[in-house]
Amino acid sequence: MLPAIPLIDARSDPLATADPAAVGALRDTIFGSFRSIAAGALPVADRVARRWLARSTSPYLAELDAIAARTRTAGTYAINLSYEYGCTTLARADAPGLAPTLRRTLDWPFRGLGRAAIVAHRCGPAGEFFDVTWPGAVGTLTAVAPGRFAAAINQAPLFRRTRAEILRPLDYTRNLVSTLSRERGMPPLHLLRHVFETAPTFSHALELLQTVELARPVLFTLIGCATDDIVVIERRERDATVHLGPGSVANDWREPQIGWEPRPCAL
Repeated sequence: MLPAIPLIDARSDPLATADPAAVGALRDTIFGSFRSIAAGALPVADRVARRWLARSTSPYLAELDAIAARTRTAGTYAINLSYEYGCTTLARADAPGLAPTLRRTLDWPFRGLGRAAIVAHRCGPAGEFFDVTWPGAVGTLTAVAPGRFAAAINQAPLFRRTRAEILRPLDYTRNLVSTLSRERGMPPLHLLRHVFETAPTFSHALELLQTVELARPVLFTLIGCATDDIVVIERRERDATVHLGPGSVANDWREPQIGWEPRPCAL
C-alpha cells in the first residue's frame, strides 16, 4: 500500500506547508549524496535567486521571505525557482460527452521526492484549489480547482548554443545567466499559482497562461469542465503556441525547432 499524501489546509495560513523539519528533509533529499558539497553554495545561490526575484513580477516574494525566516533552511529561494526535469502529462476525455481528465506522471531521477509530496488546500479571489506540492514550495506544478479547471507544468526543451555532448553544462550555464541578467517576467510556477488564485474560468486561465510575460520557457497543460476544454500551451518568454484538443506532453515542443533539445529524464 502506498502511504497517504498529507492534506494541509493553507487557506488562512500560506506558511502552513512550511514545517522546518520537512523543508530541511526535502532539501537533503533533492541533493542526496551531494548535500555536503551543495551546503556551501546554497547561501550564495539564495542571495542571487532572491535578488532576481525582487526584480521580477512575481507576487510571492514576501511569502518566500516568511518561509525562509521560519525554516532557516539554506536553499529556500534557489530551490523555489527551479522545477522538474522529466515528467509526463496526458489530457483527454475518457468517453464522448465526459469532462476531460488530467493524468500526471512525475518520473524524476530524484529518489524520495514522492514520499515528501503533500496537497495544499489553497484559496484566492477566484476560489479554492488543491495544489500537489512539497513542503516550503511557493509555486504550483500540478493543481485542480473544482468546478473551474486543472493544470500542470512540464519543463520546456533545452536551448542549445553548442552541439557537443560534453558542452551541455555550458548551455545550462549560459541559459541561466541570460535569465538572471535579462528576464524580469514571472517564474512559470508562480504564474500557475497566480492563475489558480485569480482566474474564475477556463477561458480566463487560458488567456493568462498565453499572455503573461515569463522568465523562461515552459509547457502548460490546461483542462476545463467541458469536453472540449483541453489545451497545451507552449510558452516562450513573450509568445505562445497553443494546441487545442487531447494530447500528451513530455519535455519537448510538438513541432521540432532548430536549436532546442528535448530533456530526457536521465539528466
